[in-house]
Amino acid sequence: MGALVDQFGQPLRATVIPFTDGLRNDQTGMGVIGYDPTVQLQYTPTHFLTQNEAENAFLNSFIIGRFIELPAQHMTREWRTIQIEGDENVDVEVIEELEAMLAVKTVFTEAMMWGDLYGGALVVMGLDGDDLSSPLEVESIQQGQLTSLTVIDRWQVTASQNFILDPLSPNFRYPETYEILSQAGATTIHASRCLRFDGCRLPRLAWLRNSRWHGSTVQRVLDSIKGFEASVKASSKAMQEGSIDVYAIEHLYERYSDAEGERVVRGRVKMAADLKSVYRAVIIDKTDELRRQPIDVRGYDTLLQKHQDIVCGATEMPATLLFGRSPQGLNATGESDFRNWYDTLSIKQEFKMRPLLNQFDQVLIRSALGYFPENLWFDFNALWQVSNSEQAAINLQKAQARHVYMTDGAYLPETCAADLLAEGFSVSMTQEDVDLIEETGAPAPPPPTNSNGLPVDPAAMLRSMSGVTTP
Repeated sequence: MGALVDQFGQPLRATVIPFTDGLRNDQTGMGVIGYDPTVQLQYTPTHFLTQNEAENAFLNSFIIGRFIELPAQHMTREWRTIQIEGDENVDVEVIEELEAMLAVKTVFTEAMMWGDLYGGALVVMGLDGDDLSSPLEVESIQQGQLTSLTVIDRWQVTASQNFILDPLSPNFRYPETYEILSQAGATTIHASRCLRFDGCRLPRLAWLRNSRWHGSTVQRVLDSIKGFEASVKASSKAMQEGSIDVYAIEHLYERYSDAEGERVVRGRVKMAADLKSVYRAVIIDKTDELRRQPIDVRGYDTLLQKHQDIVCGATEMPATLLFGRSPQGLNATGESDFRNWYDTLSIKQEFKMRPLLNQFDQVLIRSALGYFPENLWFDFNALWQVSNSEQAAINLQKAQARHVYMTDGAYLPETCAADLLAEGFSVSMTQEDVDLIEETGAPAPPPPTNSNGLPVDPAAMLRSMSGVTTP
């Protein structure tokens, strides 16, 4: 086998042909250390954001502020609908009233914000008459016992060194208790009395290095946001200056060859700049020359927009929301961007909020009703809300479909009425109305026809009834 050579026919040294995994071409040098600079690209370990770093980023960057606040606010904006099947004696409004009294939506919003910013937060459930340091027995919760919800970020608590060692427990390797330090002393809180809101989930070893807390969501997007903000500052500085001063000094290199000459040259330039600032005029030696070189700022807008796109991709947020930018493109409304973002938030609702709400409901429902009813469930309300015109178009399409089903005999009048009642189509319709329709219902009338005996299009019929005409 012949010796390996590079693209110039020169033999390759063994020190630059390491055994590495990945795509490599010895002929072109791709993937070969010493020839391909991308081989040296690697992700290096980084330190976790400290409390001060996270807070400074949140306070000084409007992008990070929105990145932390808006997802939590939108995820809880429409909240949820609680349903209980098979138990007509349960009043769901009692549960909703307790949620409102405890400001559950606000508490969850704040806890998600600090959990994302710091990497973790706790909501402490205060039960009247219970010892906070003892394990919570949900079966023993009495009606009206839940009295408070307190949000505490991870930097306000200290996790104990007693960990849950049962591998079958969902909280395996998590602390059994937390301690809150205050002026009154340390308060021990059992983990079962806390709702734990985590930030960006870390791999197991990184989680252990981070004191068994997950990471700040800011960590992953910080470099992209820094790059954009640095570009904004650089472009702003260039636009403010407009041009740079270029000094032509005789024998510059000779004068700059020693420390004394360097000091003299620097002093002359500084003096000229100071005089320009004070007297709005530049005073230089007769033999020197000064030129103003304009700064070309063309293309800055395109570059900044590209940086914005990178930030939007990193944060998974639409530019119309993150930057207040108008939708781009012909006939663009930004609707698709918002739909995609809401789809992302819906996924987070299922994976982050639902497990915590299921845990919280064991306490909330018992405190509201005195027991936990069977067949209780909830759904998150839709984040995307249709406009009045869109809802009217949807109602018209449903009415047309139901008319066809009823005229074909596939739909009974009472079935249609039951669907309208379930959808809340009419605020005055009750179950008694549906039962009355079922008792006195008659076969659906035949489809309307014109003077020639041909069936009339249902949509045309509805338009004629409403006075709408089409050309």
